[in-house]
Amino acid sequence: MYKILLKKSLFWLLAFCLLVALSGCNANEKTADETAEEPNNPYLYYFDGIISVDGKIYFKSEFGKEYQILEDCNGRQRYVLETENTYDTERRNEYNEPLQTACTYRLYDLRGEMQKEVSVQAEGAPNNIARFAFDQSGDLAKSRVLVNLLAGEGKFQILDLDGNLLTEEQVLSPEDMTKYTGSYVSLSAVGSFVQVYISMYGEKYDYFDKNFHYDLSGQPLALAREYDYFYRMYDSSGQSSQEYFEAGYTNEQGQSRVDLLDNDCNVLVGGLNSIRSFANGVFAVERGFERGLMDAQGNWIFKESVFNELED
Repeated sequence: MYKILLKKSLFWLLAFCLLVALSGCNANEKTADETAEEPNNPYLYYFDGIISVDGKIYFKSEFGKEYQILEDCNGRQRYVLETENTYDTERRNEYNEPLQTACTYRLYDLRGEMQKEVSVQAEGAPNNIARFAFDQSGDLAKSRVLVNLLAGEGKFQILDLDGNLLTEEQVLSPEDMTKYTGSYVSLSAVGSFVQVYISMYGEKYDYFDKNFHYDLSGQPLALAREYDYFYRMYDSSGQSSQEYFEAGYTNEQGQSRVDLLDNDCNVLVGGLNSIRSFANGVFAVERGFERGLMDAQGNWIFKESVFNELED
């Protein structure tokens, strides 16, 4: 079984000012006049296309095109993403699928006007030559595109939405790549950094997977250790945190552990068995043979032995 690590973020609709104050959302501020001019969440998905709430079809489904409504961390619609894939139907991969040769991303504002367009020229399996990651602050300058060149060259690239190359990572040499028959990549943009997950597999149980982390300029992040997974946390109400991340790893004894990280990937509390939930900067955690409530500095607010249930 091949691991595919996909983490989907769910956000609750909150008032803009309150969210900025409590969670540190970096969404672009708008004046009252600007906000009044823009309809709130005006689009709906409509038979693989996009329709407005007043019944106007803005983006009609066409072969090779897909649409996604992009929301910020307030749950407010900000853009529509159009993905156009190009295929060479005369050339096929080992699964008899047409070879994909290009992918173009177009970002439209809520008035239907195009804001950004970036194209990727690469060859590979359908829907696997590129990835788009929208930063949910709503700032397009923090969103990124990944170019998957693993199959032929053993590397990937990260672009900004102007098409500028920010980083190129040589994962394996082209020679080493010959033992792998397939690859999967994912890309996420989370405020001050981007995360890339690579998974490659072969016919002889050959397997390779790794996470990569970069700052917004494309420079590798200096992390405390290599993590197996890395994602933004959710508070007890289901709201995504803009301050805390949970990162999991396997220690030298083969045990699963997690670190609590801040928004700049610094370790706040390390070596926890688990983080069950949190609210208002207080975390329900287990560490060693103790469990209870802990603050973001690692101080116990309340703790008890994990063996208390056995005594009962």
